[in-house]
Formats: sequence, structure tokens, C-alpha cells
Amino acid sequence: MQLTAQVIKVIIDWNPASVVVDGVGIGAGVVDRLVHLGYKDLVTDINGGSIPDDGNTYYNKRAEMWGLMRDALKAGVELPEDRELSDDLIGVNYGFSAKQQIQLEKKEDMRKRGIASPDCADALAMTFAVQPRKKPQRLRGQSVEFVPSDAGMGY
Repeated sequence: MQLTAQVIKVIIDWNPASVVVDGVGIGAGVVDRLVHLGYKDLVTDINGGSIPDDGNTYYNKRAEMWGLMRDALKAGVELPEDRELSDDLIGVNYGFSAKQQIQLEKKEDMRKRGIASPDCADALAMTFAVQPRKKPQRLRGQSVEFVPSDAGMGY
């Protein structure tokens, strides 16, 4: 509930065209709650292990998002100077599946090499997962307050 409240605050403060949430693990509850609270048209639930749009080129959605990020960087998208992001971006190895699809290194394999999960780079890659939608104007000026409760309904 607290994480969902933080996401809603960001939505209200920034009025984004789209919100992408990693719907695996803790993100599943965030997606469910955002949909329940009326943000269905704004939120996209992404699972990196799901089938990519371009299955000929990419092994899974995560590899596809990273490929789209690579293309955007080649086209001139600039990144902030951030050491953690930089380390994440260069830490992931890739190879090819039996069908010659681009496949990123598994996070478990990265851990075996002593490399941390590339959370910042994965988050950045997720921004390339969907085409932004038209900004919903109804969100401007609204506010949200989180009040913890025993029922788990803090809104």
C-alpha cells in the first residue's frame, strides 16, 4: 500500500503519459492496486520473461526492452551521469538462443560472477517497453494521502 501511494504521488506530481511497473513479485500487488484505484489506462504491467513483440530478434521481453534502449541511445538519447546506472549498463552480458535470438544473461549468472542485479538499467529499459499514451488530464491537481490502517486500505 505504501509503495502504491508513492507511485500515485509521482503520477499526480509528474502527470506522466504512461507508467510501467515490473509486475513480477512485489510489483504485482502495486499493479493490482493501481488498476483498482482507477489508473488502468495509465499503467502497463511488464514481465521481462514474457514473449517479446519481435520474437524473431529477441528471446524475451527483457532482451527486447534492452534492445530498444540500445537503439534509443544510438539515436542520441542522453543519460545522466550516474555511476550505478553506468555499472548496470555494462555489467550484463548477452548471447544468442538456439534460434539466434538476442538473450541477456540471467541475473543468477550475474550473481555467480559477483555482479549485482542491474536494477537501475532494467528500470531504464522498461521505459522503452510501451509507447506512451496521451496524458490523462484528470489527474492534475489531485492529491493522495496514505494513512496506514489495519484493513490495508490506506486511501
